[in-house]
Amino acid sequence: MVKSLEKGPNAFCHPCQRLIRTKLGNTREIPQIYGMKRSSHWWKLAILLLSGFGSPAWARVSLPAFFSDHMVLQGGAYAPIWGSASPGERIIVSGSWDGASLLTYADSRGRWRVDLATPPPGGPYTLAVEGPENKLFIRDVLVGEVWLASGDANMAMSLQEDTEGEAALADADHPRMRLFIVEGHMALSPRFDLKGRWQVCEPATARAFSALAYHFGLRLHEQLEVPVGLIQATWPEAPIQAWMSRPSLEADPAFAALLDAYDTELRAQRERFDGATTLAPSYPTVLFNAMIAPLAPMALQGVIWSQGTANAEAPYLYRKLFPALIHDWRSQWGWRFSFYFVEQPPFAYAQSGSGAGLREAQYLASQLPNTGMATSLDLGVPGLPYPPAKAIMAHRLARWALNQNYEQAEGPVSGPWPGAPIRRGQRLGIPFAQAPGGLEIRPGTARLLIAGEERAFLPADIALAGDTLWLSHPALAEPLAARYAFEDTVSPALFNQAGLPAPAFRTDDWPRFYAPPRLEATFDRGEQA
Repeated sequence: MVKSLEKGPNAFCHPCQRLIRTKLGNTREIPQIYGMKRSSHWWKLAILLLSGFGSPAWARVSLPAFFSDHMVLQGGAYAPIWGSASPGERIIVSGSWDGASLLTYADSRGRWRVDLATPPPGGPYTLAVEGPENKLFIRDVLVGEVWLASGDANMAMSLQEDTEGEAALADADHPRMRLFIVEGHMALSPRFDLKGRWQVCEPATARAFSALAYHFGLRLHEQLEVPVGLIQATWPEAPIQAWMSRPSLEADPAFAALLDAYDTELRAQRERFDGATTLAPSYPTVLFNAMIAPLAPMALQGVIWSQGTANAEAPYLYRKLFPALIHDWRSQWGWRFSFYFVEQPPFAYAQSGSGAGLREAQYLASQLPNTGMATSLDLGVPGLPYPPAKAIMAHRLARWALNQNYEQAEGPVSGPWPGAPIRRGQRLGIPFAQAPGGLEIRPGTARLLIAGEERAFLPADIALAGDTLWLSHPALAEPLAARYAFEDTVSPALFNQAGLPAPAFRTDDWPRFYAPPRLEATFDRGEQA
């Protein structure tokens, strides 16, 4: 079952839109320009313009690159269709699925938008956009499920780079799966358009596409039997702040140093190069401005995300940045869409404790509404920050989507998920959700540690009781806290009966669980004291 998004993305039409649900050729105009009230003054202005200057010279109506042949529109939604034209220009938009049309007028900047009601999954259809001077047709449009895939090299790694990619490419003919790669660009301010085009999924087009996103989309396509549209917006080695809007970074004083350093660098460049600037993907906001902001109106089901390596020097700051990004993107779209992400795989970072810190930041972010984390402690490869085999990781992300978005349960949605600890004398109990049939201990290097008032962690004696772990140590009369896999490079030992590993976690919030680096002392001085 595919959930309707009528109460999700863009459930209400744009406030400046004039909605006329009639057949083409029988469209009734309601004269109103964005931001202008219908009044005698408007008509006086219109009459003056028409009589004093003759026929207006309209610009040709245009659409962003996102609207191209072979695209996928989100089904069961009010899908925004937007573009540019001359200010005040009359625009009619229609979809061939019902023949109804929407009428709007371009605003004072020449921007226009309508929110088009889409049918259940199906197609192909044609989308028509008509202005005074020209008419555009977007053909072979499918209606289905749209997902945005973003992040760093773990998400960017293509099928041709994946160790299992060639086998996947041999069977990559999926005409009702469509792929869109956002070309990598940077910008100082939010852009209206981007570069890229929709392509039908086949071996030649899938080769350069994200392996993680491809396997995620293919699992949805096969399980739901509906069209799937995947949009890839990635940049290897980019920090999370590059993917965030400036207002979101300005909203938290903890991020002020990031923006101050960025602004100082830009001022120095302008002075040095006569007003010119050179951008780098490490700069705050530059990828959001060029690669995310132009997409923000589109109707979608959710986001899949994998990123973290470029923020390894400041994992404690990442605890704030990551949830801030999720809030930021949801505010850009105007609704709380699904956001599923990959737990940072094990890797020996230069700074000890970085991997544990990044994973904790992600674990904490998974407590936000409508989010989910695909655990990956069992997928690490020594010496590689980005494990090459993406299918397993993608299928774990798809579990979240199939369960939460499409009501198709595939057993537990994740690995065993720890609950609030239970203190019982000399024992500390950790109950787990997502563990039907109980827990399983396997050989692995991940340790379960417990500590008392002295905050000195000791290896725990473990007793299994269904979905609960009971931990103890002879030297502890009253254990207070537990930690599992809280190291950079570990192999997991704790699984559920579905073979999914538990995430790294700790039950305490004691400070200095690893040595705070310079950046953390700068940004989180109060919390690290």
